[in-house]
Amino acid sequence: MGDVVREGDTVIRPSGEWTPAVHHLLSHLNAAGVYGVPKPLGITEDRREVLSFVEGMVPTYPMPGWAWAETALESSARLLRQVHDATAGVDLQGPWRSPVREPVEVVCHNDFAICNLVFDGEAVVGVIDWDFASPGPRLWDIAYLAYRIVPLSSGDRRDGFTDEERDRRLGRWCRTGTFA
Repeated sequence: MGDVVREGDTVIRPSGEWTPAVHHLLSHLNAAGVYGVPKPLGITEDRREVLSFVEGMVPTYPMPGWAWAETALESSARLLRQVHDATAGVDLQGPWRSPVREPVEVVCHNDFAICNLVFDGEAVVGVIDWDFASPGPRLWDIAYLAYRIVPLSSGDRRDGFTDEERDRRLGRWCRTGTFA
Protein backbone atom coordinates (compact mmCIF):
# COMPACT_ATOMS: atom_id res chain seq x y z
CA MET A 1 0.00 0.00 0.00
CA GLY A 2 2.93 2.31 0.51
CA ASP A 3 3.44 5.34 2.66
CA VAL A 4 0.01 6.77 3.51
CA VAL A 5 -0.34 9.65 5.95
CA ARG A 6 -3.23 11.67 7.27
CA GLU A 7 -2.78 15.41 7.59
CA GLY A 8 -5.88 16.99 9.10
CA ASP A 9 -8.78 16.42 6.73
CA THR A 10 -6.58 15.02 3.97
CA VAL A 11 -4.82 11.77 3.14
CA ILE A 12 -1.55 11.83 1.20
CA ARG A 13 -0.63 8.66 -0.70
CA PRO A 14 1.81 7.49 -3.34
CA SER A 15 0.56 8.03 -6.87
CA GLY A 16 1.25 6.36 -10.18
CA GLU A 17 0.36 6.53 -13.84
CA TRP A 18 -3.15 5.32 -12.89
CA THR A 19 -3.80 8.27 -10.53
CA PRO A 20 -5.37 10.62 -13.14
CA ALA A 21 -7.90 7.92 -14.09
CA VAL A 22 -8.70 7.23 -10.41
CA HIS A 23 -9.07 10.95 -9.67
CA HIS A 24 -11.42 11.28 -12.64
CA LEU A 25 -13.42 8.32 -11.30
CA LEU A 26 -13.59 9.76 -7.78
CA SER A 27 -14.67 13.16 -9.12
CA HIS A 28 -17.37 11.43 -11.17
CA LEU A 29 -18.61 9.45 -8.14
CA ASN A 30 -18.75 12.57 -5.98
CA ALA A 31 -20.60 14.51 -8.70
CA ALA A 32 -23.07 11.60 -8.98
CA GLY A 33 -23.83 11.88 -5.25
CA VAL A 34 -22.10 8.69 -4.11
CA TYR A 35 -21.49 9.19 -0.41
CA GLY A 36 -18.30 8.31 1.44
CA VAL A 37 -15.89 8.44 -1.49
CA PRO A 38 -12.67 10.46 -1.15
CA LYS A 39 -12.47 13.69 -3.14
CA PRO A 40 -9.29 14.16 -5.17
CA LEU A 41 -7.57 17.35 -4.06
CA GLY A 42 -4.44 17.29 -6.21
CA ILE A 43 -0.88 16.10 -6.49
CA THR A 44 2.02 17.30 -4.35
CA GLU A 45 5.34 18.52 -5.75
CA ASP A 46 6.84 15.12 -4.95
CA ARG A 47 4.08 13.38 -7.00
CA ARG A 48 1.91 12.10 -4.12
CA GLU A 49 -1.86 12.27 -4.39
CA VAL A 50 -3.94 14.27 -1.94
CA LEU A 51 -7.45 13.06 -1.10
CA SER A 52 -10.11 14.14 1.35
CA PHE A 53 -10.29 12.04 4.51
CA VAL A 54 -13.45 9.93 4.79
CA GLU A 55 -14.60 10.17 8.39
CA GLY A 56 -15.32 6.93 10.27
CA MET A 57 -13.73 3.68 11.41
CA VAL A 58 -11.97 1.22 9.11
CA PRO A 59 -11.75 -2.19 10.79
CA THR A 60 -8.70 -4.45 10.78
CA TYR A 61 -8.21 -8.14 11.45
CA PRO A 62 -9.33 -9.71 13.59
CA MET A 63 -12.59 -8.03 12.59
CA PRO A 64 -14.64 -6.53 15.42
CA GLY A 65 -18.16 -7.80 15.95
CA TRP A 66 -19.77 -4.65 14.52
CA ALA A 67 -18.20 -5.37 11.10
CA TRP A 68 -20.41 -8.49 10.86
CA ALA A 69 -23.65 -6.73 11.87
CA GLU A 70 -26.76 -6.96 9.69
CA THR A 71 -26.54 -3.18 9.22
CA ALA A 72 -23.01 -3.60 7.80
CA LEU A 73 -24.21 -6.36 5.50
CA GLU A 74 -27.07 -4.28 4.08
CA SER A 75 -25.29 -0.91 3.89
CA SER A 76 -22.31 -2.46 2.07
CA ALA A 77 -24.64 -3.91 -0.57
CA ARG A 78 -26.39 -0.55 -1.06
CA LEU A 79 -23.09 1.33 -1.40
CA LEU A 80 -21.65 -1.15 -3.90
CA ARG A 81 -24.84 -0.92 -5.97
CA GLN A 82 -24.67 2.89 -5.87
CA VAL A 83 -21.03 2.88 -7.03
CA HIS A 84 -21.78 0.51 -9.89
CA ASP A 85 -24.89 2.36 -11.01
CA ALA A 86 -22.96 5.66 -11.03
CA THR A 87 -20.23 4.23 -13.28
CA ALA A 88 -22.35 2.15 -15.67
CA GLY A 89 -21.73 3.27 -19.22
CA VAL A 90 -19.28 6.01 -18.24
CA ASP A 91 -16.26 6.30 -20.51
CA LEU A 92 -13.35 6.48 -18.11
CA GLN A 93 -10.06 6.07 -19.91
CA GLY A 94 -6.97 4.67 -18.19
CA PRO A 95 -4.31 3.77 -17.78
CA TRP A 96 -5.50 1.69 -14.85
CA ARG A 97 -3.32 -0.09 -12.31
CA SER A 98 -5.43 -3.26 -12.51
CA PRO A 99 -6.33 -5.02 -15.74
CA VAL A 100 -9.55 -4.11 -17.53
CA ARG A 101 -11.83 -7.16 -17.40
CA GLU A 102 -14.50 -8.05 -19.95
CA PRO A 103 -17.34 -7.51 -20.20
CA VAL A 104 -16.90 -3.89 -19.17
CA GLU A 105 -20.13 -2.84 -17.44
CA VAL A 106 -18.94 -0.53 -14.64
CA VAL A 107 -15.77 0.61 -12.97
CA CYS A 108 -14.92 -1.95 -10.30
CA HIS A 109 -13.18 -1.06 -7.06
CA ASN A 110 -11.39 -4.46 -7.22
CA ASP A 111 -10.94 -4.62 -3.43
CA PHE A 112 -14.41 -3.76 -2.10
CA ALA A 113 -13.85 -5.59 1.19
CA ILE A 114 -14.44 -4.90 4.87
CA CYS A 115 -10.86 -3.63 5.30
CA ASN A 116 -11.58 -0.81 2.79
CA LEU A 117 -15.02 0.10 4.11
CA VAL A 118 -15.56 3.06 6.40
CA PHE A 119 -18.07 2.55 9.22
CA ASP A 120 -20.14 4.78 11.45
CA GLY A 121 -21.12 2.35 14.17
CA GLU A 122 -22.40 -0.72 12.33
CA ALA A 123 -23.26 1.14 9.10
CA VAL A 124 -20.98 1.34 6.09
CA VAL A 125 -20.67 5.03 5.19
CA GLY A 126 -17.81 4.98 2.71
CA VAL A 127 -15.18 3.11 0.75
CA ILE A 128 -11.49 3.98 0.42
CA ASP A 129 -8.36 2.74 -1.34
CA TRP A 130 -9.39 3.16 -4.98
CA ASP A 131 -5.97 2.80 -6.62
CA PHE A 132 -6.71 -0.70 -7.98
CA ALA A 133 -10.02 0.34 -9.62
CA SER A 134 -10.57 -0.51 -13.28
CA PRO A 135 -13.39 -1.14 -15.74
CA GLY A 136 -14.97 -4.59 -15.57
CA PRO A 137 -18.10 -6.64 -14.92
CA ARG A 138 -20.30 -5.87 -11.90
CA LEU A 139 -19.97 -9.47 -10.83
CA TRP A 140 -16.25 -9.01 -10.12
CA ASP A 141 -16.95 -6.68 -7.16
CA ILE A 142 -20.22 -8.37 -6.19
CA ALA A 143 -18.63 -11.79 -5.78
CA TYR A 144 -15.64 -10.44 -3.88
CA LEU A 145 -17.65 -8.38 -1.40
CA ALA A 146 -20.03 -11.30 -0.78
CA TYR A 147 -17.03 -13.54 -0.22
CA ARG A 148 -15.64 -11.14 2.38
CA ILE A 149 -18.74 -9.75 4.19
CA VAL A 150 -21.11 -12.73 4.33
CA PRO A 151 -18.36 -14.20 4.79
CA LEU A 152 -17.91 -17.13 2.45
CA SER A 153 -14.17 -17.63 2.82
CA SER A 154 -12.87 -20.51 4.89
CA GLY A 155 -10.38 -18.13 6.52
CA ASP A 156 -13.27 -16.19 8.06
CA ARG A 157 -14.99 -19.25 9.54
CA ARG A 158 -13.68 -18.12 12.93
CA ASP A 159 -16.58 -15.64 13.00
CA GLY A 160 -18.88 -18.37 14.31
CA PHE A 161 -21.52 -18.25 11.55
CA THR A 162 -23.13 -21.56 10.70
CA ASP A 163 -23.67 -22.56 7.07
CA GLU A 164 -27.38 -21.77 7.52
CA GLU A 165 -26.56 -18.29 8.83
CA ARG A 166 -24.22 -17.72 5.88
CA ASP A 167 -26.96 -18.78 3.45
CA ARG A 168 -29.41 -16.39 5.12
CA ARG A 169 -26.84 -13.54 5.13
CA LEU A 170 -25.99 -14.11 1.47
CA GLY A 171 -29.68 -14.02 0.50
CA ARG A 172 -30.29 -10.87 2.54
CA TRP A 173 -27.17 -9.19 1.11
CA CYS A 174 -28.18 -10.04 -2.47
CA ARG A 175 -31.77 -8.82 -1.99
CA THR A 176 -30.60 -5.57 -0.37
CA GLY A 177 -28.26 -4.75 -3.25
CA THR A 178 -30.81 -6.17 -5.73
CA PHE A 179 -28.07 -8.52 -6.95
CA ALA A 180 -30.44 -11.50 -6.95
